[in-house]
Amino acid sequence: MNILFLGGNRYFGKKILFQLLKTKHKIFLINRNTSKLKYKKNNLVHIKSDRNNLYKNKNKIKNIFFDVIFDNIAYKLGDVVKLHRLLKNNFNHYIFTSSIITYLNINDDYEVKENEWHKAKVNKFVNLKYGNYQLKYAINKKKIEHYLINNKNINSTILRIPAVLGKNDFSKKTELLLNFSQNKIKKKFLNDHIQFIFEQDLVKIILKIIFQKTSCSNAFNIANEKIKIKDFYIKLNKIKKNFKKKDNILEHRTFPIPTNSLMNCNKIKKQLKVKFSSIEKGLATII
Repeated sequence: MNILFLGGNRYFGKKILFQLLKTKHKIFLINRNTSKLKYKKNNLVHIKSDRNNLYKNKNKIKNIFFDVIFDNIAYKLGDVVKLHRLLKNNFNHYIFTSSIITYLNINDDYEVKENEWHKAKVNKFVNLKYGNYQLKYAINKKKIEHYLINNKNINSTILRIPAVLGKNDFSKKTELLLNFSQNKIKKKFLNDHIQFIFEQDLVKIILKIIFQKTSCSNAFNIANEKIKIKDFYIKLNKIKKNFKKKDNILEHRTFPIPTNSLMNCNKIKKQLKVKFSSIEKGLATII
């Protein structure tokens, strides 16, 4: 297989890349290598480039048929359209990492399913929940999803992902959640639910999707089971005996990650036979 991989500089993307480099498949990697990683693999073609400058490096990927494209750094519709035009759709399967926040206002009260995505709207509550930066991010991701869903010539898989919890989390969401002062949580929030995905689960699932044979487009919610905030910290306290809390963690407006942002993940469990880690097992890999 020829795999085009966009990203891989850090966090779960880097772990997926390292697993792919252990295979015999040929990996064409596109990133700026800001982490200054040294890749010494015979099956790797590393194109050091910002994706916006790909036309300068087009000869390195021109006329190559890609079995899979894994795109972990697409943030604007133009990013994706330019890539597909450059490749002249000479690929079989395009995998796009999207976000839970493309559901906008519809996943606060219940676990939303993939086919309800079109109902999402921007309203004043969404603005309060996410803020301007995240809202802009959500709208841009949503535009990409709309393009992929309505393009019958592209075989795509959309992965809607919540906050990813794991070590070396550059977003600091993991650190904030683990260090949050529990006595500052308002009582009315204690019964709110949070939902996230453990890094090790996400890596396994994405690798499975990369290697699966697919002939039709799809979208998957990828998240561990929801849990009440109070129950999360009860479980956390039971296993973090040796965990040293940091004193300089900033408190966010409400909580380190949005509450009641819920997705139903039965589809991926059934179709791909996915099993998510328990809260206890997942937290044990972080602390």
